[in-house]
Amino acid sequence: MANQPNLLIPVNRLTKTKGRLQTFLSEEERVHLTISTLKTVIEASDKAGFITAILTDDRDVISLASGLIVIQEKQELKGLNEQINGALNEMAKDEIVIVHADLPLITGQSLIQLKKAALQTNSIVIAKSFDGGSNAILLKPPKYFSAEYGPGSCAKHHNSAITAGLSATVIDPPELYLDLDTPRDLQKLLATEIGRKSPAGKYLIKIDAIKRLKEANFLDVGQEV
Repeated sequence: MANQPNLLIPVNRLTKTKGRLQTFLSEEERVHLTISTLKTVIEASDKAGFITAILTDDRDVISLASGLIVIQEKQELKGLNEQINGALNEMAKDEIVIVHADLPLITGQSLIQLKKAALQTNSIVIAKSFDGGSNAILLKPPKYFSAEYGPGSCAKHHNSAITAGLSATVIDPPELYLDLDTPRDLQKLLATEIGRKSPAGKYLIKIDAIKRLKEANFLDVGQEV
């Protein structure tokens, strides 16, 4: 069906968001940062021509996603991987992209690049994060895919694809390379001009995150690296 979603953004409950930043940012700040990057990802999806679905059970996220397709998490499914696998069954069957909600530099062009990297049918393309995660994945088709998100997920997804007989490609475009989970990730974002000019970067500057990072001995903040 032409109106079926073909890009999925899983979003955690906002009260649980960015737990590894809880000693660095307040809950309110973490929620604001999550919403900022989510809006950036949605905008990139729109510019790339995808039909976006949000996977969540958070009422505030559902309200924020007004006008988008919302797939609500199922109580009988436990954890991110089971929820994603369940959501894929409700979506378009030929080609699906899964994108994390915390990519501050993502662009529509980077998602188009991800799509073009699929060399053939029965392909998987993984946009690798700098710490070995899977920030975005294109599945063509998704029926052979089982989510294995967590530490080292890029290698796990790649190896599983090869075992299933799929064409597996790993790419690392800079727009998809960075997600925001730790203070070091914030440092990486704020260390470049493009990062500081992003919506997430502007917000972090507004709340004086650069000063906090320097006080916490994260070097090179606010300088090109």
